[in-house]
Amino acid sequence: MKKLMIAAAMFGISGLVSAQTVADVFFSRYEGKDGFTSVSVSEKMFDMLATAAPADEIGLKEMAAGLKGIKVLSYENPEGSLRSRELYKEAEDAISLQGFSELMQVFDEGEKVRILTKDGGDSIIEELLILVSSDEEFVLVDLFGNIDLNKVSEWTRDMDIKGLDQLNRTTD
Repeated sequence: MKKLMIAAAMFGISGLVSAQTVADVFFSRYEGKDGFTSVSVSEKMFDMLATAAPADEIGLKEMAAGLKGIKVLSYENPEGSLRSRELYKEAEDAISLQGFSELMQVFDEGEKVRILTKDGGDSIIEELLILVSSDEEFVLVDLFGNIDLNKVSEWTRDMDIKGLDQLNRTTD
């Protein structure tokens, strides 16, 4: 009986671990640390947004209903430092990108942007990662759920969220 309980517990734990996104371990390493800003939006918030959105905002309702969460981690140093570039490299090394496809990569005046997706089939993306590095900042954005990239891009066009503005480059 004891072995059965241990096996059941291990199965439950492995189920919880597999439910995590690829960036969760990296996020947890820096959440709440000095110099970092972290934002985590839960599926419940998107459910509320889908319910509260005006009737004429069908695209917003559909997009919000499909999202399970967004996590944003940023590090900013206005004086500039190597730390943001080190974090970018650390994130690339720490996050398992197996199963991801590179949507785009941009190098522009010292800024490096990498956008990766994990396909869910039928033009739906299960997870979208955005990595941004410059002299002054590092940003990691992780969107997960059933994502229609065009709808998310439309929604983020008018928002001022670091990293998400890079999505507009993919659809313009």
